[in-house]
This record gives sequence, structure tokens and C-alpha cells, in this order.
Amino acid sequence: MAKILIAEDEQSVRELLTIALRRKGHEVLAVADGSEALGALS
Repeated sequence: MAKILIAEDEQSVRELLTIALRRKGHEVLAVADGSEALGALS
């Protein structure tokens, strides 16, 4: 499946999305903000 990067400041939303997407078979990396997301991409 897909590799997905989630950048979401609300922890509960971030966790819910991560759980749902992993159950569908996706590889998920979740971070709290845009600067963390940029770091994860490099």
C-alpha cells in the first residue's frame, strides 16, 4: 500500500488517522507539525 505522512497538531486526530490508515495496510508516519514533517521528508 501507500506510505503516508500525517502532520496534525491535535494528538487525538493524529492517532485516529494513524490507526485507521494502518488498519487499511498503509505505512504511516505521524508528526505534530509542519517543521517535523519537513524533517521527516529529508
